[in-house]
Amino acid sequence: MTISRKLSRFGIGAALFCVFVGVVIMGFGAKRLYTYSWPMVTQDYGLASQSTDGNKAIALYDLGLKAYRAGAYQDAQEILTKAYSAMTEENQNPLGIDHDLGARVQFLLAVSYERSKQNFMAIEAYKQALRHDPNHLEAKYNLERLLSKRGGGGQGQGEGDGEGKPGDQTGSGQSQQGKKGI
Repeated sequence: MTISRKLSRFGIGAALFCVFVGVVIMGFGAKRLYTYSWPMVTQDYGLASQSTDGNKAIALYDLGLKAYRAGAYQDAQEILTKAYSAMTEENQNPLGIDHDLGARVQFLLAVSYERSKQNFMAIEAYKQALRHDPNHLEAKYNLERLLSKRGGGGQGQGEGDGEGKPGDQTGSGQSQQGKKGI
């Protein structure tokens, strides 16, 4: 056998190996698409959260948000608690906990507690949100509003529903008249 024939056989074997590896990789991609990505696109967050191929915490956060928007605050609280647990247990980010997701989970959890009239739990969840993101303005505002209610003083504060939706431009209900330089 000549060297060129040996190289040709080696080339065919290497090409077949590369095709096999490509098919295996595509199989894993198809599995992820079917078990995680497609359910997320179709908003079947419960199915996506059961997948081992995606970020369980994100799927559970989206499921909790869906429950919150439906007015099922108790369900939202349970789901968001699972989301936070999944986030801290799996710690899928090699650089540490995803603080942005942690802040979003805790903020939504706090708002759902507040809607359920569980103000103590809401205060604790707002504090947790601020531990993850000290610049979370809605969490700061809602925490201060609840603390001022609890303290008894609270004159002119505590008005509104406390929903604190991201992007919501509602204020505390206090007038800006007479406040120069603001």
